[in-house]
Amino acid sequence: MQKIKIWFQDHWRLLFKSAADNHARIERCQEGVDGSLRCDIRFASYSELKKYQKKLRRVTVSLASAVAMVIVAFVVAPYVMNPSRSSASSFQWVQSGWGTTPPATSGACATAGGTWVNNVCVASQSSNKTNWTTYASKSPTGIAAAAGGVTLTTSAPVVTGDQSGYAGANTGDGLTAGTYNSATMYKPTAGSTLKLKKQLNINCGADTVNGNGECVSDYCNGGICADACAGVPTVSYGGQTYTTVGIGTQCWFKQNLNIGTMITSPTTQSNNAVIEKWCFGNTTGGCDNYGGLYSWNEAMQYTGYESSQGICPTGWHIPTKAQWTTLTNYLSANSKFWCGGTSTNIAKALAGTSLWTTSTGACLVGDNLTLNNTSGFSAVGSGMYDDVNKYFNSAGWGSSMWSSTYYVSGVAWWYLGLSYNSATPYINQQTGYGFSVRCIKN
Repeated sequence: MQKIKIWFQDHWRLLFKSAADNHARIERCQEGVDGSLRCDIRFASYSELKKYQKKLRRVTVSLASAVAMVIVAFVVAPYVMNPSRSSASSFQWVQSGWGTTPPATSGACATAGGTWVNNVCVASQSSNKTNWTTYASKSPTGIAAAAGGVTLTTSAPVVTGDQSGYAGANTGDGLTAGTYNSATMYKPTAGSTLKLKKQLNINCGADTVNGNGECVSDYCNGGICADACAGVPTVSYGGQTYTTVGIGTQCWFKQNLNIGTMITSPTTQSNNAVIEKWCFGNTTGGCDNYGGLYSWNEAMQYTGYESSQGICPTGWHIPTKAQWTTLTNYLSANSKFWCGGTSTNIAKALAGTSLWTTSTGACLVGDNLTLNNTSGFSAVGSGMYDDVNKYFNSAGWGSSMWSSTYYVSGVAWWYLGLSYNSATPYINQQTGYGFSVRCIKN
């Protein structure tokens, strides 16, 4: 025991005393004449002592740091792993209504402390709020009964409560502790709780799609939150590169098709094994801005059957009337695409932010173009070509896009239309015109 005690005394002095003091002490130890053991460390030279002392101090500091980290880990761990001690994540919230009667004018909205956005009064909390466990409506009478009355947004992923994970859950009501891979927390239906939506590639439940789905994309495919355009961000075709957009279960071109050889009015497109297009105004710039204009037969490449590939690239086709209806129904089921709180006002969600004539009026496509295109579909005012009277018309005013569905066999065909001075899209039938073509993925 005496040797151990002396070893610790020697090394304590090496740690906290100078090399000169230690050298002198060791020399005195070696000169002892009473036969007792007063130190148990020796060095061949003063320089050897200094080297050993420096190494000892470096090792001691490293060990002390490691011990300190272990102690901190033991102290902090209970707060991290215990759900009852964890706090909610940081969220920002936007409330699109005050009870059942939100302020109906910009002036009343400002008085209420809100912001007039897209002809709707919006209450917004601009700064992040941390440690929230309850999310409440601004109005004491509750939020609007319509779906989407409240939206909470945060960067993804976020963590609330413990870290047991959200990936395996079928629902995310924002109340259960877990790791929520979410971009949006929202009120999906009247009387329901707020919900967190799952990011892409996270496990999900039934293979369904609707406005209240559990995925950010509203598309659960094979038990995984999916993007309908996954793996196909762009398509190169005929010297052009088209970007894609997934909307629900559908994957669309974001641009009108611009393929084929330009012909000028009054020439009519014909079945001659050559894809022909009209360009608005008989200029190449018309096709550069709006894409080509095609007769229904030319777009279909004279096949005449529904879902035909037509002039679209392989793996894509001319959308059917039913597929256009699926698109508009999806937008109408999701309040984030509405204008003015009305489910039918979805034209702005489809229309792009440029190449439209301006107009004044709540929720019209041409009113405040910066608010357009929440769906990413990016429709432009491509106009049309009247092949009967031989003139171009309505550039900036309207957009008409063919379907592959007959209205009356061989007489007229369905198409989707948008107008700069309308809040709602329409599906109609027509013949004798050159319209735009959008391709949808098979």
